[in-house]
Amino acid sequence: MYDHLYVGVRNINDSLKLWHDILGFSLSYRPASDCRALETLWALKPNAINGLVLLETPSAPSGRVMLVDFTEHSQSVRHGAQTFDLCPKNLDINVVNFHDRVAELKAAGYTLRSEPVHYAIDKLDVWEVQVAGCDDVNVVLTEIVGETLALTPRQFGGITSVVTIVENIYKEAEFYTALGFDMLDSHCLKGPDIEKMIGLPKGASLTMQLLGEASHRFGRAELIKYEKVEGNNLYPKAAPPAIGFFRGAVVVSDLKKCINNLSIENITDVAPMEMDYLDQKFLAITLSTPSGFIIDILQPC
Repeated sequence: MYDHLYVGVRNINDSLKLWHDILGFSLSYRPASDCRALETLWALKPNAINGLVLLETPSAPSGRVMLVDFTEHSQSVRHGAQTFDLCPKNLDINVVNFHDRVAELKAAGYTLRSEPVHYAIDKLDVWEVQVAGCDDVNVVLTEIVGETLALTPRQFGGITSVVTIVENIYKEAEFYTALGFDMLDSHCLKGPDIEKMIGLPKGASLTMQLLGEASHRFGRAELIKYEKVEGNNLYPKAAPPAIGFFRGAVVVSDLKKCINNLSIENITDVAPMEMDYLDQKFLAITLSTPSGFIIDILQPC
């Protein structure tokens, strides 16, 4: 499971108005030592990171958000992105009382990227809407009617699914299973209703694979492959000091085993390193998925 997802911010206080004040995520201002550790892991110059804030749903086992305030910013990952471009796309947040939550965000000035949709999948009754969050982050609010899960005091729970658009969904899924994610679900979605809901050209469709842990919804990887449409590859933009959702972190029990399970081309030139981070010691390495999404793999020492 994704332990946390990195989001580069333009203004830390503006971002906290969304994540903390409205969504209700608990926060922890991380010490300067965490900034220095990430600068080393990501091969950045000293003091490239001004500050870090960790956000989480109380009692959720994974799916936290790390806001990263860089000294200098590059362009946002999703600037000008099309629906089907290859890139990190959505951070999903599950809610209860869906229409009330949507109304709260609209009242606070946030724009809906789409009208709310209502659909059934695997006998689940689902409401969903895409919201333009801070820093060009595409936030998706989802209610699975009648299902309970860990929530913030404001009735939002996240991050549940992490959506990335990929080139080869089968190779991408093999990468995640090597990291310990379980295959949970797979669908092919097509037809006029899907085209309208997602904003696809006529005749296009998508294949989805969901990987994570069956016992809870947090920190899952949702891989999307669009068919009969070709998007631009934006993954090279998903690198620090990018604005928006640009990177993930996975905690594993055996880093060596994970590396052995992966082909050597997935490993970058960053060698495993020891780092003090999040109040503990980790052995860490940076890996690239076959599609080009960068993930930090952390093993507690």
